[in-house]
Amino acid sequence: MSYSSRDRDKKVESSIPNWVVYALLGAVTFLIVNSIHTALLTFIVSGAVMLFIWSYMSKPVAEIQPMKEENRDQMSLFTKNKINRHTFNKNTETNPQRKRFLRSIDDIDNAA
Repeated sequence: MSYSSRDRDKKVESSIPNWVVYALLGAVTFLIVNSIHTALLTFIVSGAVMLFIWSYMSKPVAEIQPMKEENRDQMSLFTKNKINRHTFNKNTETNPQRKRFLRSIDDIDNAA
């Protein structure tokens, strides 16, 4: 089978219009890009979830140490709650109207 130069110059007519070929190429390209985008998005979201889980799991666990038996009896309620005995009864109210109200309640309690 030998080809002559005359056979090479012939253009083959296709029954498929050019716009159909371009539309198919565009649709296939869109599907490929969309699948890559979806895979990347899935990969990024799953990576973020894994990072959150890893950071939560790697937190140190607090160890609660019980009080020693010898100190348990000696501690009073004030030292357990870190209340200073000298400033416990000190009035720190800054609102004068509330200050008068609290004073009037104290006077009623003292009168009874």
